[in-house]
Amino acid sequence: MPAEAEAADRNGTLFGSRCPKCGIPFFPARKLCAACGSGNQEALSLPRRGTVYVSTVIHVRPPAGYPSPYAVGYVELDGLPLMIPACFGSRTAPLLRGTRVELESLAPWYGAGDGPAGGPAYVFSVLGGEASSG
Repeated sequence: MPAEAEAADRNGTLFGSRCPKCGIPFFPARKLCAACGSGNQEALSLPRRGTVYVSTVIHVRPPAGYPSPYAVGYVELDGLPLMIPACFGSRTAPLLRGTRVELESLAPWYGAGDGPAGGPAYVFSVLGGEASSG
C-alpha cells in the first residue's frame, strides 16, 4: 500500500485504503482504520471522476504566483462515500453542487516558504457542463 505521503502516482492515479473489517474507505491511505482501529488496511485505487459537493472562490493571490481568483472545494468520488479536497483552477464563480468533474492534474501547492508545502493540489476540470442552480 502506498505511504500516506504517496496519495497519487505520476499518472494521476489516486490511492487510498479501505478497511476490510468495517469497509470504510480513506484518502490518503491510512495504516490504521479511524473507525474501528484495525491495522490491516487494503490498498484502493480511487476513481478520477466525481461530483462537486461544495465550492468557493478565493480572491487572495497565493504566494506561489498562481492566478487569482481561483476556486476550491470538495469532490465526492464516484462509487465511494469519500470526499477529497479539490482545486478547480482560475474562476470568478464557484462550481455548483452536483457538477461532474474529473481529475486533470496534480499541481504542487506552495506555502509561505520557498518550497512545496503540504503536498499536491488535486486539480479537477468540469465534464460537459455545470449543474444548474434550479
